[in-house]
Amino acid sequence: MKGKLKEIEYWASHYENWKASGLSQIHYCNTNKISISCFKQWRTRLHKEGYIKLSRGHKEPVTFKPVVAAPAEPVTVATTVSAAKDHQDKVKTEIELKLAGNVQLIMRSYQS
Repeated sequence: MKGKLKEIEYWASHYENWKASGLSQIHYCNTNKISISCFKQWRTRLHKEGYIKLSRGHKEPVTFKPVVAAPAEPVTVATTVSAAKDHQDKVKTEIELKLAGNVQLIMRSYQS
């Protein structure tokens, strides 16, 4: 009986530490070198036997704040559009955008 109580205390302690950590269950278990499947089995068992209370969802509502992003300087875009047949007789269309900050976006399309 004493061994069972120690085991219950061990897993209940891990459950409470996990909740306080803010980590995912997998990350907590990996960090503490415990099996995720054992952790979940004990979490279920502790709940069924009344040792812990499982909480679902967030206690506080999630709020989003608007973010306004504006470029510090005007953005210039260089566009190149080309279409040609390749060696397999497919039409290759390519659109290339060159943006500020050495950012380049290339979109390719192949059609038979």
